[in-house]
Amino acid sequence: KRRMTVNFTHLHVHTEYSLLDGSNKINEYVSRVKELGMKSAAITDHGVMFGCIDFYKAAKAAGIKPILGCEVYVAPGSRFDKEKGKEEDRYYHLVLLAETQEGYQNLIKIVSYGFVEGFYYKPRVDMELLEQYHEGIIALSACLAGEVARNLARGFYEEGKEAALRYEKIFGKGNFFLELQDHGIPEQRQVNHELIRMSRETGIELVATNDVHYTYSSDAEAHDILLCVQTGKSLKDENRMRYEGGQYYVKSEEEMRRLFPYAPEAIENTGKIAERCNVEIEFGVTKLPKFDVPDGYTAWEYLNKLCFEGLDKRYTDNKEELKKRLNYELGVIKDMGYVDYFLIVWDFIRYAQSFSEDYKTKVVINKSELIQALERASLVSRDNRKTPVRLMIRANGMDITARSDMGTAHENVAAEVEGDDLAIAFNPRYLIEALRSIEEETVKMIFMASLSPCTILPEEGDSFKYLILPLRM
Repeated sequence: KRRMTVNFTHLHVHTEYSLLDGSNKINEYVSRVKELGMKSAAITDHGVMFGCIDFYKAAKAAGIKPILGCEVYVAPGSRFDKEKGKEEDRYYHLVLLAETQEGYQNLIKIVSYGFVEGFYYKPRVDMELLEQYHEGIIALSACLAGEVARNLARGFYEEGKEAALRYEKIFGKGNFFLELQDHGIPEQRQVNHELIRMSRETGIELVATNDVHYTYSSDAEAHDILLCVQTGKSLKDENRMRYEGGQYYVKSEEEMRRLFPYAPEAIENTGKIAERCNVEIEFGVTKLPKFDVPDGYTAWEYLNKLCFEGLDKRYTDNKEELKKRLNYELGVIKDMGYVDYFLIVWDFIRYAQSFSEDYKTKVVINKSELIQALERASLVSRDNRKTPVRLMIRANGMDITARSDMGTAHENVAAEVEGDDLAIAFNPRYLIEALRSIEEETVKMIFMASLSPCTILPEEGDSFKYLILPLRM
């Protein structure tokens, strides 16, 4: 008799976001799941979560419960180790599913660290990250590329068992499952036999999955072409990556039960896991981190303090009108909910400016002499409004040579220089005008290591005066 209720849920699914590996389009996948009478479905793309939001929206719209996950790459050692080895030993696969809101946030962190800190051929994570961010996550042992299955396929039962117990310890009892798969590969049947034995010995429960890479069985040929694109091979190449057997599609519960008649609990566990996974994503709400302000201030009060202090520092005239404009701008920021955002941006800009002090060349120089040198150099240029003058600053010689773009050198100008040799090109007209507008006879020029920008200040004092952008040399 046909079952009246559907308990099976696909928990190992790659979509189009498993780039050049999955051809299972999200909308088609969701439609197929609904057609098969399933109430829930998962997304577990390779190493990424790019498709989670699209999948979540599509599933919700279709009345399907979305289960958000990722099949991560686990480094055999540290994620920081970047050593050559056999491709199959560079990483293991592991399926992670977000059970709770905390689990979803932790999964985001795990995947992000895989790219930022562990990328080596693939975005890899390690045991340290899994231990740190395991809360709210359910883990499955994955396919033949998983650590447990790979050891079993090689005949290393005890090593596979040790790996399984390690994962169970990390994620907690009842949060790690041994994954059964059957795509017609003899090796999988051998591994499944050992997984069942392992489950009996350890108490770790089984779960049945199909390693979905395309939606319908008829998509197998198109998916094979996609793999050729990924690997740079042709269909005629015999020695190439392929998913043989055409079994990597979205199967019905009946098909899955026929594959695992010896492990009905593995089918039932997919539904139990689906019931446990409850992640809700709120849209239309701006989500910003909070900025830690000094004691005694709210974020709004601290932003006002900084802005009005900056206004007093930079302006002396027409302050009432400027204060009126500033209050208006601050009101807009507050109404939009961006107070903490502006404080965060201010904070990292302030940090960047303080950090860059070590990468500056500082020059204290006689203004009049520099102007004369620049004017002489510009006379040689075809058009001193466009042709740059090149300043050669030599740290070891403690001098500056002004030379035109035509190559004629002019006399040195005495200067005190801190830093390495520097060559920089300027439009002389703008530089001369900037120098003349400063009353002090001695000026301080600060060159960033990147050659842009150059700040010109009076020798004594720290108020910002001019920003001179160098031309390309």
